[in-house]
Amino acid sequence: MYPKAYLHYLILFHRNHDYFACQSFFEDHWKKAPARHRQPCWVFLIQIAVTLYHYRRENLVGAKKMIKKKHDTASTS
Repeated sequence: MYPKAYLHYLILFHRNHDYFACQSFFEDHWKKAPARHRQPCWVFLIQIAVTLYHYRRENLVGAKKMIKKKHDTASTS
């Protein structure tokens, strides 16, 4: 079974399209874990939500920066 926080993220992301809430909720959840147990895949999901939030607000510069950051994060993982 998937963690409840992940399921909540999916609902906010796919049903509500509330990308700001996705980022805020999941980042809080991620930060509660001890640093050594923080999973990089959760950071990637947070970054996707932030990218879409910027894009929706027509902040293309911010969206492009997040895409580059996601690419750099994925390349080093």
